Amino acid sequence: MRWPKRRAAFLIMLTITINAAGLLTLADRCGLADNCNMRTAALLCTFLTTSFFATGGTRPLPATLEAFDRYVELTEAELKNSAESKMFLSGDRETQGRARAGEMVVKERGRTDQDPKFDPPNGIIQDWKGLMFVPGISLDRFRRFLQDYGNYKNLYQPAVLESRLKSRDGDQFEVFLRLYKKALLTVVLNVDYRIQYSFPQPHRMLVVSRSTRIAEVKKAERPDTAEYPVGNDTGLLWRLNTYWQAEEADGGVYAQCEAVSLSRDAPLGLGLILRGFLAQFPRGSMTDTLRQTREGLLAKP
Repeated sequence: MRWPKRRAAFLIMLTITINAAGLLTLADRCGLADNCNMRTAALLCTFLTTSFFATGGTRPLPATLEAFDRYVELTEAELKNSAESKMFLSGDRETQGRARAGEMVVKERGRTDQDPKFDPPNGIIQDWKGLMFVPGISLDRFRRFLQDYGNYKNLYQPAVLESRLKSRDGDQFEVFLRLYKKALLTVVLNVDYRIQYSFPQPHRMLVVSRSTRIAEVKKAERPDTAEYPVGNDTGLLWRLNTYWQAEEADGGVYAQCEAVSLSRDAPLGLGLILRGFLAQFPRGSMTDTLRQTREGLLAKP
């Protein structure tokens, strides 16, 4: 009997939200939108929260994971090819000039719209890149900072609640991070990573970080408690790969971070609403990661 009740609640909230959106449109035409925005936003937030949990556990389809694997294979092939090329970091001179002036240049890639083989059924692949320049440091300094995994819980607050190095074998690391995100929902994720460092040229470094396990904590307010079964949760994050490219030049280090993630698609055609919420994870994380990395490098000797 539990599912019919959840389904009824979900449909009720859907009806409320659609009606609220219609009222907002009408109010806008009448010049009253400012008075309605907050109330409508509250209804939308309530609906978003309810809809995720009313639909129960969500599993990625085999075809969803296969599309992500194809996307990752192409991404990593591009990284490998660029490692030996003159254009190691993407972006023209103007973009690198903006980074050298202190700007963090963040943008999204739209590959899934260009080729249907990369578009996962019932899933969303997001690919965000961010470029920055850190003056006055060496590539070795940057490497040592990234490899200080046990200290991530201090360096990347509040996004990282817990961090530890599980094992190391040469330039390969096994790392655990407990990630925290609060937007419309509060989410805590236990994530295991396998991370590989390589140095294609003396002044270049490539870091490939692949998630090997992502488990969502059932009670975000108690992050040490039980998890949902892996791959059978709200679907906010099924996969997360992160790639760092770094090059020492111009009296500092250019560093480009790319995050490729897989999450559930928006149910019942609510793409414009829920996709915006899901996008906050990689987009917000990218900006925060670049900022906190640069701040840590400049503050810590």
